[in-house]
Amino acid sequence: MAVPPRWRLLGRYVSIGRPNVDDMMEHFSEVWKVRTDLNIARIKNNWYAVTFFSEGDYNFVARGGPWIFKENALIVGPFKEGEQPSEAVLNSVPIWVRVYNVPWRKQTIAYGEFLAGLLGTVMEVDAEADGSRVREFLRIRVDMPLGRRLQTKITIGKDPAKQVIYPLRYERVPHYCFWCGFIGHDGNQCEKKRLGVPTRAYDEGLRCSPYRKFENR
Repeated sequence: MAVPPRWRLLGRYVSIGRPNVDDMMEHFSEVWKVRTDLNIARIKNNWYAVTFFSEGDYNFVARGGPWIFKENALIVGPFKEGEQPSEAVLNSVPIWVRVYNVPWRKQTIAYGEFLAGLLGTVMEVDAEADGSRVREFLRIRVDMPLGRRLQTKITIGKDPAKQVIYPLRYERVPHYCFWCGFIGHDGNQCEKKRLGVPTRAYDEGLRCSPYRKFENR
């Protein structure tokens, strides 16, 4: 009997806790609206092999995200057949960031790429090259390193008298610590809090819902 074709991603669940795999699979089957079947198998700790039986489902999940389960992120990346488990690295999460108060004339792809590069790896800018589409914020998609705390703002310029400050908000941002601003744990689990590192006093203000086209109509 022929083996059905399959496509596979490597997944990492960014949390101190360990989720129930069956619950995770049921959740993502609905979120991803898989057309055929889905299998999520734990490899080690919070690392998983995510197997699809439809190329369309595979492509949708591989290109999307952040994928959230119980407020924490499931990061996905290529499953490299020749890679050893100890070599696997998934240390960044893709996320849409809203940059507020950007001047109309600077709401371009080029300036968005510049700002995104200050936060992580540039993925996409939701703007026009000539800046013809303007709104309250410039929307950029960034592959953001987990080893860096969430920034509340971008500051341009070294001279305090001439600095320009752009406040930030994150669409569907995973669970993050209000004490230190890192993704993947809360204040009760925060090592920096335990060591007495002063709090950065984060709150829910960095969160925002996913952008929808009709918001601009």
